[in-house]
Amino acid sequence: MLPGTQCCIHTPSLPPLPFTSSPLLPDFYIGDEADAAVGYATKYPIRHGVVEDWDLMERFWEQCIFKYLRAEPEDHYFLLTEPPLNTPENREYTAEIMFESFNVPGLYIAVQAVLALAASWTSRQVGERTLTGTVIDSGDGVTHIIPVAEGYVIGSCIKHIPIAGRDITYFIQQLLRERESGIPPEQSLETAKAIKPKPIETQVITHHMQRYAVWFGGSMLASTPEFYEVCHTKKDYDEHGPSICRHNPVFGTMS
Repeated sequence: MLPGTQCCIHTPSLPPLPFTSSPLLPDFYIGDEADAAVGYATKYPIRHGVVEDWDLMERFWEQCIFKYLRAEPEDHYFLLTEPPLNTPENREYTAEIMFESFNVPGLYIAVQAVLALAASWTSRQVGERTLTGTVIDSGDGVTHIIPVAEGYVIGSCIKHIPIAGRDITYFIQQLLRERESGIPPEQSLETAKAIKPKPIETQVITHHMQRYAVWFGGSMLASTPEFYEVCHTKKDYDEHGPSICRHNPVFGTMS
């Protein structure tokens, strides 16, 4: 489960920098490293919760798997997340990359809201665990309000707002430009990101791990024996093709 999808690619048209001239240094960064990279063009493979650049997305996954997880993908089943209104075609593209490029033995694509609900299991007895509730998910690119009943996402009731954290950052960045604050253009984005959370004075009592709820809930579900039963396998993919990932079994009966 990958919470951030910011990529940085070296663009030859930019002025060369001393530290980028070495052939030993990478030409591709993600996440916090992308934020810190100077002299690189920033690109987002995901916009408003939907993958728009599959080549970048594949490189993003490649770095996560080999550089950060240090894992051999053919040895592990994978759990990936998706937004609630993801298209069946996007699931097929994801399956093609995972099964053909990374040769994973099994794959499950879960809606983020369902995994977030599973994170509440840590404070419940086994008999009280449920995947029913309403999740408000406002991330970097999109905001969703998602009702879930026993693991089923009620698609007809989902509310979608194409405004989220990145839009607020850009708005603050534009204000800084209009006021001629004297901040160098290459630092304006980072300055806007630093300013964004500071004026907020609303006190919210929440769990300290709430921002990681999707990852935490996914790790709990993936650690159960039932997870391997609901995954689509490489054998199924080779036999039926990527269309098998258009639909996934539901976690609702798991406990």
